[in-house]
Amino acid sequence: MANPSAEYSESRPFKIFVSLLDKWEVGGPLTEVLVYNALKAIEKHMEVETESSEDVSSETSLGNAG
Repeated sequence: MANPSAEYSESRPFKIFVSLLDKWEVGGPLTEVLVYNALKAIEKHMEVETESSEDVSSETSLGNAG
């Protein structure tokens, strides 16, 4: 399925994933592998973004102090 037809919606992979979650034999391992890793990646991204914002705030504060 290299070139899916235009009639498939962009949400189709998500819908398939959610339907697989209904079957615990498949949904359990998928949750452990995919969902857990996705949430960890989001958490890490948010931490990096927060640190970057703090660095910018510190530089702005130092620039305004002088």
